[in-house]
Amino acid sequence: MKGERIKKIRTERGLTLKDLAELTGFTPSYISQIEREIRQPSLETLRKIARQLNVPLLAFMVDFDDSQIIREKDRKKVIMPQVRTKYEFITPTLSDENIKPNMVGVFAELDPGKKISEKLITHSGQESIFVLEGEVEVQLYEGSHTLKKGDSFYLRENVPHNIENKGSKKAITIHYFSPPIY
Repeated sequence: MKGERIKKIRTERGLTLKDLAELTGFTPSYISQIEREIRQPSLETLRKIARQLNVPLLAFMVDFDDSQIIREKDRKKVIMPQVRTKYEFITPTLSDENIKPNMVGVFAELDPGKKISEKLITHSGQESIFVLEGEVEVQLYEGSHTLKKGDSFYLRENVPHNIENKGSKKAITIHYFSPPIY
């Protein structure tokens, strides 16, 4: 258990010891002792604190550093004007030498009537596609598959494919590639 994590999250939420004590029913002194790791709380106590701070219990037990967080404003972006598609990397990429990821995730926005590429594309990794908004068609040599919001599609490596927004509004998809190809 990492008491300093509780304190960090509490202060990031703008809560005083007294505020958190009132929310949890514990005393400010007891919470302070937990944060300074003078007292070891029960699992139920930690659950109660986590619930009030709106974080998973794991947040108090595992170290997370900023290299694991990719903020929306800091995403690496690729805009392909010829096909009117915008990609944002939601995971570290191969260029992030300190991490060396085994997969890469991409958030993509595709305008109506547009494809991700001018022709079928092939890559050596596996790809998973998840539709967040809109409707897309995954085109393969053998035919095509329509995906709507909430649907996903798995592509094996070296399968020629394209993705087209067949809907009337912007399509938003998440793609994961393994091994990373970007």
